Amino acid sequence: RPASEKDHLLPSGSIVRSPLTAMGEADEPITLTDTCGRVYMGNFRPGRTDAYSDWDFGDVPAGQYTLHVPYLYTTVRGEHHMDIPLPQEEGQELSVESLPLDYETTLVLDTITGMGPAENFELSAGAAAITHSNGAISTPENAPLTSILDLSLESGKEEYILVDVGIRLWMTEEASFLGACERQYSFEETGVRFSGLLLHHVPGLYTADFTFVNPTYRWNHTFDIPVTIPE
Repeated sequence: RPASEKDHLLPSGSIVRSPLTAMGEADEPITLTDTCGRVYMGNFRPGRTDAYSDWDFGDVPAGQYTLHVPYLYTTVRGEHHMDIPLPQEEGQELSVESLPLDYETTLVLDTITGMGPAENFELSAGAAAITHSNGAISTPENAPLTSILDLSLESGKEEYILVDVGIRLWMTEEASFLGACERQYSFEETGVRFSGLLLHHVPGLYTADFTFVNPTYRWNHTFDIPVTIPE
């Protein structure tokens, strides 16, 4: 159960578990090493709440061990606003500035590309598009436009890797976007990568404010903790 004395830092209770694990991201396990060098690999078991996790090592003899934690994931509470241009035509490409975050990390927003009118978009209360420059969403009167925003997560500090960041459109959280903004992922040899956003927005809306919230970092700092398993 990791903890922090700073309210804006939230170490992940699912120790060394990436937010992208459910999509296939592989993480290093926590291990126990005895005095002879034998290594016992821990198996992750989620806790009943997000505050902690269990690691099962199976049958381990009594003795002296070193518990090795390879890194920790930490979320930093905060909001970062940015106006993003919105293409009006199919094939139109617009450049987007990068957004500096904490710990010398950057959300690189490379290019946003217009894909034209959204096909098969259901104009119902169960679907929404970005309708206002402040990022507010609502059900559009006509079929919206579709755009794809390419992005990548970078870090200038070796010990911190920017892993993930939340998104909000004005007052709307991701769980209620209703298709106005959808995450895109790339499955690469190095693992799963958050690679873009698929946007639906009304024609005539040339910019919209996006709020990127609570970025998550992997802190590449190892912890070696002495552990005694009694008889």
